[in-house]
Amino acid sequence: MHNNAQANRDCLDGVKCSVTSCIYNCHGNNCEAKNIKVASENAEMKMDTFCSTFSPRNGEMH
Repeated sequence: MHNNAQANRDCLDGVKCSVTSCIYNCHGNNCEAKNIKVASENAEMKMDTFCSTFSPRNGEMH
């Protein structure tokens, strides 16, 4: 769950995210992380990339 400091952060301008299970998802389709990292060293297609900033709302890391 968000603490008060997290709940008061602004969403990143221009960053859209539909992953509602991420702790950084705000207002349904935006991201409130301080910064993001999109990763995959050998990506050739969009589906080969991922947001390594993702953190599940329940706090479990997979």
